[in-house]
Amino acid sequence: MRRPKFQRPIPSMVTDAVPDKIGRAMEGSRSPLTRKIIIFNLVTLSLLVSGILFLSQSRTSLTDLRKQTLLADASVLATSLEFQMEFSDISDLYEPTLYTTLETLAEPINARAQLFSPEGYLITDIGARPEVYHRDENPVTEPQTESVGDILNDAWTRLAAVFVTRPAPADESYLMAFRSAIAVRSMIADDSTLATTMNEIKQLIVTVAVPVSHDGDMVGAVVLSTRGGEIDGYIWNERQQILEIFILAAVTSVFLSILLANTIGRPLRQLAMAAQKGSVQNTGRISPGRIDIPDLTSRPDEIGDLSRQLRNMTTALYDRIEANEAFAADVAHELKNPLTSLGSAVETMRLVKNDEARERLMDVIRDDVNRMDRLVTDISNASRLDAELATDEMVTIDVVKMLRDLVDYQSELATADGVSIISNFDETTPNIIGLKSRLAQVFVNLISNAVSFVPKGGSVTVSVFQHERGEVAIVIEDTGCGIPDDNLEDVFKRFYSSRPKQEFGNNSGLGLSISQQIVEAHGGEIWAENIYGDDPDTPSGARFTVLLPV
Repeated sequence: MRRPKFQRPIPSMVTDAVPDKIGRAMEGSRSPLTRKIIIFNLVTLSLLVSGILFLSQSRTSLTDLRKQTLLADASVLATSLEFQMEFSDISDLYEPTLYTTLETLAEPINARAQLFSPEGYLITDIGARPEVYHRDENPVTEPQTESVGDILNDAWTRLAAVFVTRPAPADESYLMAFRSAIAVRSMIADDSTLATTMNEIKQLIVTVAVPVSHDGDMVGAVVLSTRGGEIDGYIWNERQQILEIFILAAVTSVFLSILLANTIGRPLRQLAMAAQKGSVQNTGRISPGRIDIPDLTSRPDEIGDLSRQLRNMTTALYDRIEANEAFAADVAHELKNPLTSLGSAVETMRLVKNDEARERLMDVIRDDVNRMDRLVTDISNASRLDAELATDEMVTIDVVKMLRDLVDYQSELATADGVSIISNFDETTPNIIGLKSRLAQVFVNLISNAVSFVPKGGSVTVSVFQHERGEVAIVIEDTGCGIPDDNLEDVFKRFYSSRPKQEFGNNSGLGLSISQQIVEAHGGEIWAENIYGDDPDTPSGARFTVLLPV
């Protein structure tokens, strides 16, 4: 489509720079994230500009304004002719002096002026020339090649023609007949008439007809018409300005999108590459090295949070690996003791001839085998604990009822050793959420440990109530020998054991460690402390406290 008159070319600095800059920017952005951000931003910007262009009232406003201007000009011409006819005693519009008057008055008007008779015949045509402006008539110096704005403007014009209903295009003969009809209509109605049509290349034409009367009779009509491309040129220029802004905004959006994508994508790629070092295919190397997650915690955004969490996760992972290594070393050490004793007993048995000595050696072998069996069982339970805590489903637990059942069962066993178990339960204690079997394991272990340290005639007290902080507190107190002050924290370490000599080898030293792990997995706390009586230097028992959230 040819560009109408009044076209103002886009500045060369925009038209020359836009394609190259966009091309280089798009070529340099190979990241899928970058492309997506650019596409989303351009689509949003395009929808905004399309809405502005489609909903813009400039075409209607310009058309209405031009109609009012033509109407005022046509009314002035008609009134001037009427005054001249009255004072010059002219009875019709065929007087040549009227043509001169019309031509003089119509010259400054940027419109085609015509005079029609009452029958609709053309009397005179001022400014008669083709209704189409060609490129060589445009006084503005134009570039030889179309700019990006020209291409977008042409594309929008073609697209808008699909959705906007406009008058059908007409050739010069039809336009002449159309103006004649408008003139006759205005004379019949004795009022001005306004109408729009299109020329043969779909340029908008606004036509205004004003009747001319003399001595009460209609003697003709003045018809003014815009030239083809005049209104379209104004609309084109306004749209061109919007598209120029759109092009600048699009270029800016592309570069800002690349900057944003690099701000997001580059640290994410760094985190991904660091995490990849610890992937399955890399862990098979002889020395894969420690995973070093980039420190992006100074960023006040989600990437900073991601970096912080990945670093924490990596630290926790290495802590777990080191703990497993230490656990494996401890297991090897703990298994070595009964194996050494077992080996010595077997070697000694070959040399012993006395049946009584052989029987004592057999008892040693039996105790070592039982000890190893207990140790292996506890180690197996400890190694499966993490998986079970992560996969088992938590339920609502009536902790008072559970402890009452456990105390009833443990009381029968404690009575055989001359130890009594005292219950001190607050029935208003709220329920808790947890793994019932694992929490029962904790309480059984604490109660049985307490019983094992209490001499005959002693007692173990089990209390449950709601702590002042809101958690449920379970307290197990005994009247035993207490715990050395230096070992109040050591008792929760793996394989730690400090028992009377007669009970040596009957425990693996994993019970309290497993109990602490279970309690902490429930979001709770567990600690040990001594109970002091009259002698402030000698403990009169031990107290284990468990706090579990409601």
